[in-house]
Amino acid sequence: MMKVLITGASGLIGKRIRQNIKPGHITWVALSRKVRKPEANTQWIQWDALQRSAPWDEIGPVDGIINLMGEGIADKRWSPTRKKLLVNSRVLGTDNLLKPLEKMNLRPQWYLGASAVGFYGIDPPGICSAVSPPGKDFLGQTCIAWERAHERARSLGMRVAVLRIGLVLDPSGGLLKKMSTPFKLGLGGPLGDGHQGMSWIHIEDLVRIFAYLLDNPVQGAFNGCTPGAVSNRVFSQVLAKTLGRPCFFAAPALVLRLVFGEMAQAILGGQLVVPEKLQNAGFQFHFPDLEKALKNLLNK
Repeated sequence: MMKVLITGASGLIGKRIRQNIKPGHITWVALSRKVRKPEANTQWIQWDALQRSAPWDEIGPVDGIINLMGEGIADKRWSPTRKKLLVNSRVLGTDNLLKPLEKMNLRPQWYLGASAVGFYGIDPPGICSAVSPPGKDFLGQTCIAWERAHERARSLGMRVAVLRIGLVLDPSGGLLKKMSTPFKLGLGGPLGDGHQGMSWIHIEDLVRIFAYLLDNPVQGAFNGCTPGAVSNRVFSQVLAKTLGRPCFFAAPALVLRLVFGEMAQAILGGQLVVPEKLQNAGFQFHFPDLEKALKNLLNK
Protein backbone atom coordinates (compact mmCIF):
# COMPACT_ATOMS: atom_id res chain seq x y z
CA MET A 1 0.00 0.00 0.00
CA MET A 2 1.43 3.37 -1.05
CA LYS A 3 1.11 6.41 1.21
CA VAL A 4 0.86 9.80 -0.51
CA LEU A 5 0.61 13.31 0.92
CA ILE A 6 -1.73 15.63 -0.97
CA THR A 7 -2.48 19.33 -0.57
CA GLY A 8 -5.52 20.95 -2.18
CA ALA A 9 -7.22 17.63 -1.51
CA SER A 10 -10.73 19.07 -1.12
CA GLY A 11 -10.64 20.99 -4.40
CA LEU A 12 -12.02 19.97 -7.78
CA ILE A 13 -8.80 18.27 -8.92
CA GLY A 14 -7.77 16.92 -5.52
CA LYS A 15 -11.08 15.12 -4.99
CA ARG A 16 -10.89 13.42 -8.38
CA ILE A 17 -7.29 12.37 -7.84
CA ARG A 18 -8.12 10.75 -4.49
CA GLN A 19 -11.11 8.96 -5.99
CA ASN A 20 -9.54 7.70 -9.19
CA ILE A 21 -5.78 7.13 -8.88
CA LYS A 22 -5.04 3.55 -7.80
CA PRO A 23 -8.19 3.11 -5.67
CA GLY A 24 -7.51 0.61 -2.93
CA HIS A 25 -3.74 0.89 -3.38
CA ILE A 26 -3.04 4.40 -1.99
CA THR A 27 -3.64 5.79 1.47
CA TRP A 28 -3.94 9.57 1.18
CA VAL A 29 -2.75 11.97 3.86
CA ALA A 30 -4.57 15.22 3.12
CA LEU A 31 -3.67 18.63 4.55
CA SER A 32 -6.51 21.14 4.99
CA ARG A 33 -7.13 24.43 6.80
CA LYS A 34 -10.49 23.09 7.94
CA VAL A 35 -11.30 20.16 10.20
CA ARG A 36 -12.59 17.40 7.94
CA LYS A 37 -14.53 14.23 8.64
CA PRO A 38 -12.56 10.99 8.19
CA GLU A 39 -12.91 9.21 4.85
CA ALA A 40 -12.29 5.60 3.94
CA ASN A 41 -9.04 6.20 2.04
CA THR A 42 -8.01 9.61 3.42
CA GLN A 43 -6.46 10.75 6.68
CA TRP A 44 -7.15 14.48 7.13
CA ILE A 45 -4.69 16.67 9.03
CA GLN A 46 -5.49 20.30 9.82
CA TRP A 47 -2.81 22.76 8.71
CA ASP A 48 -2.77 26.45 7.77
CA ALA A 49 -0.04 26.65 5.15
CA LEU A 50 0.51 30.39 5.63
CA GLN A 51 0.89 30.28 9.40
CA ARG A 52 3.33 27.48 10.20
CA SER A 53 5.49 24.68 8.85
CA ALA A 54 3.82 21.44 7.83
CA PRO A 55 3.33 18.99 10.76
CA TRP A 56 5.60 16.22 9.48
CA ASP A 57 5.74 14.62 12.90
CA GLU A 58 2.01 13.96 12.49
CA ILE A 59 2.17 13.18 8.75
CA GLY A 60 4.87 10.55 9.12
CA PRO A 61 6.79 8.90 6.25
CA VAL A 62 5.17 9.07 2.80
CA ASP A 63 6.17 7.70 -0.61
CA GLY A 64 5.40 10.89 -2.48
CA ILE A 65 3.73 14.31 -2.52
CA ILE A 66 1.10 15.84 -4.79
CA ASN A 67 1.03 19.58 -4.14
CA LEU A 68 -2.07 21.35 -5.51
CA MET A 69 -2.26 24.20 -2.99
CA GLY A 70 -3.22 27.71 -4.04
CA GLU A 71 -6.16 30.11 -3.88
CA GLY A 72 -8.34 30.19 -7.02
CA ILE A 73 -6.97 32.65 -9.58
CA ALA A 74 -10.40 33.63 -10.91
CA ASP A 75 -12.42 33.31 -7.69
CA LYS A 76 -12.29 37.00 -6.72
CA ARG A 77 -11.35 40.41 -8.12
CA TRP A 78 -7.60 41.11 -8.00
CA SER A 79 -7.09 43.68 -5.26
CA PRO A 80 -3.50 44.18 -4.03
CA THR A 81 -4.37 42.05 -0.99
CA ARG A 82 -5.86 39.33 -3.16
CA LYS A 83 -2.82 39.26 -5.46
CA LYS A 84 -0.52 38.87 -2.46
CA LEU A 85 -2.65 35.95 -1.23
CA LEU A 86 -2.58 34.30 -4.66
CA VAL A 87 1.23 34.32 -4.57
CA ASN A 88 1.70 33.44 -0.89
CA SER A 89 -0.80 30.57 -0.97
CA ARG A 90 1.44 28.95 -3.58
CA VAL A 91 4.97 30.07 -2.79
CA LEU A 92 5.01 30.54 0.98
CA GLY A 93 2.71 27.55 1.43
CA THR A 94 5.04 25.32 -0.59
CA ASP A 95 8.05 26.61 1.34
CA ASN A 96 6.31 25.78 4.62
CA LEU A 97 5.49 22.32 3.29
CA LEU A 98 9.01 21.41 2.19
CA LYS A 99 11.39 23.27 4.50
CA PRO A 100 10.97 20.91 7.49
CA LEU A 101 12.12 18.00 5.29
CA GLU A 102 15.64 19.48 5.26
CA LYS A 103 16.10 18.17 8.83
CA MET A 104 14.60 14.74 8.12
CA ASN A 105 16.50 11.69 6.92
CA LEU A 106 13.52 9.76 5.55
CA ARG A 107 12.09 11.84 2.72
CA PRO A 108 9.50 11.19 -0.02
CA GLN A 109 10.81 9.68 -3.25
CA TRP A 110 8.85 11.85 -5.67
CA TYR A 111 7.00 15.15 -5.85
CA LEU A 112 4.30 16.33 -8.29
CA GLY A 113 3.64 20.06 -8.21
CA ALA A 114 0.87 22.08 -9.85
CA SER A 115 1.48 25.14 -11.98
CA ALA A 116 -0.63 26.70 -14.74
CA VAL A 117 -0.51 27.56 -18.44
CA GLY A 118 -0.59 31.16 -17.19
CA PHE A 119 3.18 30.58 -16.91
CA TYR A 120 3.41 31.76 -20.54
CA GLY A 121 1.67 35.05 -19.77
CA ILE A 122 -1.31 36.76 -21.36
CA ASP A 123 -1.56 36.30 -25.14
CA PRO A 124 1.98 35.07 -25.83
CA PRO A 125 2.86 34.98 -29.55
CA GLY A 126 2.37 31.69 -31.35
CA ILE A 127 1.92 28.27 -29.81
CA CYS A 128 3.60 27.53 -26.47
CA SER A 129 5.53 24.35 -25.73
CA ALA A 130 7.11 23.44 -22.39
CA VAL A 131 10.31 25.25 -23.38
CA SER A 132 8.61 28.53 -24.34
CA PRO A 133 9.61 31.56 -22.23
CA PRO A 134 7.50 32.71 -19.26
CA GLY A 135 5.32 35.78 -19.35
CA LYS A 136 6.29 39.04 -17.68
CA ASP A 137 2.78 39.84 -16.38
CA PHE A 138 1.31 38.93 -12.99
CA LEU A 139 0.27 35.40 -13.95
CA GLY A 140 3.59 34.60 -15.58
CA GLN A 141 5.64 35.90 -12.66
CA THR A 142 3.41 34.11 -10.14
CA CYS A 143 3.94 30.81 -11.93
CA ILE A 144 7.71 31.36 -12.08
CA ALA A 145 7.84 31.88 -8.30
CA TRP A 146 5.53 28.89 -7.80
CA GLU A 147 7.72 26.57 -9.86
CA ARG A 148 10.87 27.77 -8.11
CA ALA A 149 9.24 26.85 -4.80
CA HIS A 150 8.60 23.33 -6.14
CA GLU A 151 12.29 23.03 -7.00
CA ARG A 152 13.18 22.82 -3.30
CA ALA A 153 11.92 19.23 -3.51
CA ARG A 154 14.61 18.43 -6.09
CA SER A 155 17.31 19.77 -3.80
CA LEU A 156 15.98 17.35 -1.17
CA GLY A 157 16.60 14.39 -3.46
CA MET A 158 13.09 13.86 -4.83
CA ARG A 159 12.12 13.25 -8.42
CA VAL A 160 10.17 16.39 -9.37
CA ALA A 161 7.57 16.84 -12.11
CA VAL A 162 5.56 20.05 -12.47
CA LEU A 163 2.29 20.17 -14.41
CA ARG A 164 1.22 23.46 -16.01
CA ILE A 165 -2.51 22.87 -15.92
CA GLY A 166 -4.88 24.30 -18.50
CA LEU A 167 -8.58 25.12 -18.14
CA VAL A 168 -10.07 22.08 -16.43
CA LEU A 169 -13.42 20.89 -17.79
CA ASP A 170 -15.65 19.28 -15.17
CA PRO A 171 -19.42 19.89 -15.01
CA SER A 172 -19.41 19.88 -11.21
CA GLY A 173 -17.32 23.04 -10.90
CA GLY A 174 -14.76 25.42 -12.32
CA LEU A 175 -14.88 26.99 -15.77
CA LEU A 176 -17.43 24.68 -17.38
CA LYS A 177 -20.01 25.13 -14.63
CA LYS A 178 -19.66 28.93 -14.79
CA MET A 179 -19.85 29.07 -18.59
CA SER A 180 -22.70 26.59 -18.96
CA THR A 181 -25.22 28.62 -16.95
CA PRO A 182 -25.62 31.59 -19.35
CA PHE A 183 -25.52 29.26 -22.37
CA LYS A 184 -28.32 27.11 -20.95
CA LEU A 185 -30.35 30.32 -20.59
CA GLY A 186 -29.69 31.19 -24.22
CA LEU A 187 -27.44 34.10 -23.24
CA GLY A 188 -24.05 32.64 -24.08
CA GLY A 189 -21.37 33.93 -26.40
CA PRO A 190 -17.68 34.77 -26.66
CA LEU A 191 -15.86 36.94 -24.15
CA GLY A 192 -14.67 40.15 -25.76
CA ASP A 193 -13.68 39.51 -29.38
CA GLY A 194 -13.17 35.82 -28.62
CA HIS A 195 -9.62 35.72 -30.00
CA GLN A 196 -8.00 34.49 -26.79
CA GLY A 197 -6.62 30.99 -26.67
CA MET A 198 -8.24 28.38 -24.42
CA SER A 199 -5.95 25.50 -23.55
CA TRP A 200 -8.33 23.07 -21.90
CA ILE A 201 -8.37 19.53 -20.53
CA HIS A 202 -11.05 17.01 -19.62
CA ILE A 203 -10.91 16.22 -15.89
CA GLU A 204 -10.51 12.50 -16.63
CA ASP A 205 -7.41 13.13 -18.76
CA LEU A 206 -5.97 15.44 -16.11
CA VAL A 207 -6.26 12.77 -13.44
CA ARG A 208 -4.72 10.26 -15.85
CA ILE A 209 -1.75 12.61 -16.37
CA PHE A 210 -1.15 12.79 -12.62
CA ALA A 211 -1.29 8.98 -12.50
CA TYR A 212 1.19 8.82 -15.39
CA LEU A 213 3.60 11.23 -13.70
CA LEU A 214 3.29 9.23 -10.48
CA ASP A 215 4.10 5.91 -12.14
CA ASN A 216 6.82 6.92 -14.61
CA PRO A 217 10.35 8.22 -13.91
CA VAL A 218 9.87 11.51 -15.76
CA GLN A 219 11.01 14.91 -14.52
CA GLY A 220 10.68 18.59 -15.35
CA ALA A 221 7.77 20.77 -16.49
CA PHE A 222 4.89 19.41 -18.57
CA ASN A 223 1.90 21.14 -20.13
CA GLY A 224 -1.32 19.72 -18.67
CA CYS A 225 -3.74 20.41 -21.50
CA THR A 226 -4.96 18.59 -24.61
CA PRO A 227 -3.48 19.12 -28.09
CA GLY A 228 -6.85 20.59 -29.08
CA ALA A 229 -6.52 24.20 -27.84
CA VAL A 230 -9.01 26.59 -29.49
CA SER A 231 -10.00 30.25 -29.40
CA ASN A 232 -12.66 31.44 -26.97
CA ARG A 233 -14.98 32.05 -29.91
CA VAL A 234 -14.65 28.46 -31.12
CA PHE A 235 -15.01 27.12 -27.58
CA SER A 236 -18.21 29.15 -27.15
CA GLN A 237 -19.63 27.90 -30.45
CA VAL A 238 -18.92 24.25 -29.62
CA LEU A 239 -20.36 24.63 -26.11
CA ALA A 240 -23.52 26.23 -27.54
CA LYS A 241 -23.87 23.43 -30.09
CA THR A 242 -23.44 20.76 -27.41
CA LEU A 243 -26.14 22.37 -25.26
CA GLY A 244 -28.42 23.09 -28.23
CA ARG A 245 -28.41 26.82 -27.54
CA PRO A 246 -27.52 29.97 -29.53
CA CYS A 247 -24.15 31.71 -29.33
CA PHE A 248 -24.43 35.40 -30.08
CA PHE A 249 -24.50 37.32 -26.75
CA ALA A 250 -20.86 38.44 -26.68
CA ALA A 251 -19.66 39.96 -23.39
CA PRO A 252 -18.06 43.34 -24.27
CA ALA A 253 -14.45 43.76 -23.18
CA LEU A 254 -15.22 47.13 -21.59
CA VAL A 255 -17.90 45.62 -19.36
CA LEU A 256 -15.61 42.78 -18.29
CA ARG A 257 -12.88 45.29 -17.38
CA LEU A 258 -15.33 47.33 -15.33
CA VAL A 259 -16.61 44.26 -13.49
CA PHE A 260 -13.37 42.35 -12.96
CA GLY A 261 -10.71 45.06 -12.98
CA GLU A 262 -7.17 43.77 -13.58
CA MET A 263 -8.40 40.18 -13.50
CA ALA A 264 -10.13 40.87 -16.84
CA GLN A 265 -6.68 40.46 -18.42
CA ALA A 266 -6.85 36.76 -17.66
CA ILE A 267 -10.40 36.54 -19.04
CA LEU A 268 -9.78 38.49 -22.25
CA GLY A 269 -6.35 36.97 -22.85
CA GLY A 270 -5.19 33.40 -23.02
CA GLN A 271 -2.65 30.97 -24.37
CA LEU A 272 -2.47 28.33 -27.10
CA VAL A 273 -0.45 25.57 -25.45
CA VAL A 274 0.56 22.10 -26.67
CA PRO A 275 1.42 19.04 -24.51
CA GLU A 276 4.29 17.88 -26.70
CA LYS A 277 6.42 16.50 -23.83
CA LEU A 278 3.59 14.31 -22.56
CA GLN A 279 2.85 13.01 -26.04
CA ASN A 280 6.53 12.37 -26.75
CA ALA A 281 6.73 10.48 -23.44
CA GLY A 282 3.92 8.20 -24.63
CA PHE A 283 0.84 9.63 -22.89
CA GLN A 284 -2.37 9.26 -24.90
CA PHE A 285 -5.39 11.51 -24.34
CA HIS A 286 -8.87 10.00 -24.17
CA PHE A 287 -10.48 13.36 -25.02
CA PRO A 288 -8.31 15.41 -27.40
CA ASP A 289 -11.35 16.75 -29.30
CA LEU A 290 -13.40 19.54 -27.70
CA GLU A 291 -16.79 18.52 -29.07
CA LYS A 292 -16.39 14.92 -27.91
CA ALA A 293 -15.13 16.09 -24.51
CA LEU A 294 -18.10 18.39 -23.97
CA LYS A 295 -20.59 15.75 -25.09
CA ASN A 296 -19.06 13.31 -22.62
CA LEU A 297 -19.19 15.83 -19.78
CA LEU A 298 -22.56 17.47 -20.41
CA ASN A 299 -24.74 14.80 -22.02
CA LYS A 300 -24.35 12.03 -19.45
